[in-house]
Amino acid sequence: MTDAEEPARPRVSHLRLTGLIGAAGAVLAAATVAGFLDRAWWPFELFTHFRVQYLLGLALVVAVAFLTRRRRSAVVFSVFAGLNLALIAPLYFGADAPPPGSAPRLRITLLNVLTSNDRHEDVLAMVRERDPDLLFLMETSERWLSALSPLCERYPYVVSRARSDNFGIALYSKVPFERAEIVTLRGADVPSVVARILVGGEAVTLIGTHPVPPVLAYRARLRNRQLDAVAQLAASTEGRVIVLGDLNCSPWSFYFRRLLEQGGLRDSAKGQGVRLTWPTSVKLFPLRIPIDHCLLGPGFAVLETEVGDAVGSDHFPLHLTLALTDD
Repeated sequence: MTDAEEPARPRVSHLRLTGLIGAAGAVLAAATVAGFLDRAWWPFELFTHFRVQYLLGLALVVAVAFLTRRRRSAVVFSVFAGLNLALIAPLYFGADAPPPGSAPRLRITLLNVLTSNDRHEDVLAMVRERDPDLLFLMETSERWLSALSPLCERYPYVVSRARSDNFGIALYSKVPFERAEIVTLRGADVPSVVARILVGGEAVTLIGTHPVPPVLAYRARLRNRQLDAVAQLAASTEGRVIVLGDLNCSPWSFYFRRLLEQGGLRDSAKGQGVRLTWPTSVKLFPLRIPIDHCLLGPGFAVLETEVGDAVGSDHFPLHLTLALTDD
């Protein structure tokens, strides 16, 4: 290369960098928009899961664009970053006010144990350490229920259905059931749990469910029908209602928002922040997504939520402490 060509190097490198920034920003912006089209075509809902990732990626693109003096690109991509921020930020505000210390408490743990997971002792150790009042488990096979049989000493009230297809289900309770049953909700072909307990003299109905993942068109329809059935059941139930489960959708999905609206429910993550629970195989937590949920009807305050440590499943456990209120 001659001396006359030397000054062209920085210019070429700058062009490559700005080109990469523009391409990355365009992809993230397109994914942001696709997430708003989830009602139009089922594959678009897959883009709703990654709002946290879009925000972080676009924030980096905007920062680099400013540093490389691509201010127009920085402004454009800031708009798309703002769209994601507007969806995420509400989960960090509006936490419940602590009720009086005498208000009845309810500690809950939910976990998709993963049918093929053989770390039964780790799950048992987690339950002993956390000691929840209610333990809701998904993907319970015959092998899992047998391995968890020691829990029956601590949790004498159990309703369960073993299955080998990743849709077994089980609810363990320290609190006596007024009634508890395994049901198949309208439009679903997998079991759910419906149980009624008394907490501080107040009736609380638990709905535990695990819809199929919407990875094909017909599975998306099944999942949506099951969520609609959960909403109808919650709305028609007298007294306090809690919905638990790996719902296979994120808070930014239209179908999740419809479940909240039609069921008269709210997301327990409100004021607690995004709870990234899947998958455990991804070591960098910002790359995970929030698909495990606790939804609440009126009459509850959320005192604490926490994503627990991995116990061999592809999901992290979710721990919550609720208090009953007079609302």
